[in-house]
Amino acid sequence: MSIKKTAAIAAAVAALAAVSVPAMAFENEFHGIYNIKGFVSNYENGGTAAINPLAYGETAKANNFIEQRARLQYTAKASDDLKLVTHFELDTKFGGDKSGKYGVSSDAGVLDADGVMIETKHVYLDFNLGKSVNVKTGIMPVTDALKGTFIDADITGILATTKIDAATIRTGFFRYKTDTSLVTTGPTAATATASNPVNSTQTTALETNTSTIGHNNADLFLVDGKYAINKDLNVGGLYYLNSDYSTATPVTVHVFGVTADAKIAGATVSGFVAAQAGHSGVDSKSISAVAANVAGKLPIGPGTLKTAALYLSGDGDTGNKHITNWQSTTVTTYAEGGMMLLARTGVGGTTNDRTITGTSFGADTYGTILYTLGYDATITPKLYANANAGLLWVAKSNSFNAGKKGCDLVASEINLETGYKVYDNLTAKVQIAYDILGGIYKDQGVGGKTPENPYTGRIGLSYAF
Repeated sequence: MSIKKTAAIAAAVAALAAVSVPAMAFENEFHGIYNIKGFVSNYENGGTAAINPLAYGETAKANNFIEQRARLQYTAKASDDLKLVTHFELDTKFGGDKSGKYGVSSDAGVLDADGVMIETKHVYLDFNLGKSVNVKTGIMPVTDALKGTFIDADITGILATTKIDAATIRTGFFRYKTDTSLVTTGPTAATATASNPVNSTQTTALETNTSTIGHNNADLFLVDGKYAINKDLNVGGLYYLNSDYSTATPVTVHVFGVTADAKIAGATVSGFVAAQAGHSGVDSKSISAVAANVAGKLPIGPGTLKTAALYLSGDGDTGNKHITNWQSTTVTTYAEGGMMLLARTGVGGTTNDRTITGTSFGADTYGTILYTLGYDATITPKLYANANAGLLWVAKSNSFNAGKKGCDLVASEINLETGYKVYDNLTAKVQIAYDILGGIYKDQGVGGKTPENPYTGRIGLSYAF
């Protein structure tokens, strides 16, 4: 071999080594979940709308269906201080689904699996500024400090988290509507067909998309923080501003609150108190609402005893100039209590998510009083069982239950979930729940009949990696 060839080979090897160094330092992380679940239920039907017992009679034919959800997360990590997080979701109903979010196109559950089903969940840049400040920009998950009763959603914006000694402070700006996102597309009701239906997922913008954008928006501003007084006690405060000027009926909501959590004699106690002010609509109705929560957990025997109470104010007179029911961003999750049909607590795990309170938890005019009691037991390292009971009342009597003295009870629920770890990453689950409707619904269903009590039975597999 000539000296020139040897030198050329050496140079090539050196160049490859130089190129490979930063590539080796760059980390590619893949994570995700896969959930499959079969349902038998008289109210759950694979949709996400709130359960409305008034639309049902004394008997309802049981639905049976199977659906799955996969979430795939890829993180491009340059260093501990800089990474890009992407998260995608693939939902499928066995047999296919053309309803709701799928519109004209089906998911991939149809014959031969042709369909459009990949959805964006998160896409955001995550980086540190020094040792005290973390910044996220893009589409990210955001949950309020009020246990999700105001917002628990994926949303576009900028969030900065600052840690100074025992204090942690979050500040954020998020925009979830703007002019161009509100322009209705597709045919009108008069010209719609089965294969080309009205696009009912959007509303008409205050102005058209030919106007200057950035004026008719819905913006959320967030400032909250907590301070560790000691290792057993944290206190916090918050201010949120939801400013929605996307339509001709603007809404401005200010949220103020304090939070606390503590460990006392082995028990964990947490809670919050919050108030809202603002105005709504062209006639400037005033907003004045309150919310409060307290919850506790105590290890007992092979598991944990848990209890929680939540109050969201209601409105007894919707015809006046005062709005007193709790305002949410309409996408909320209250994870305490483990309810399956009373309240959206995130135990569904697939695309189906139907509850009596719905995703607008507390945003109806009746308000919410919810009490739950449960026990989570670890029977063996592989086997667990969770049992929960809950009671849901309206917070304010109005036309919904007028003349029904003592009939503020919406429903009561008892449920059970048991699971077995087939492998460390694979769990088989069974969930059952039964709700007894309260006096509010007596003789108020279809045909003047009392609606059938909601129930659900689910069996599934959950894989995480």
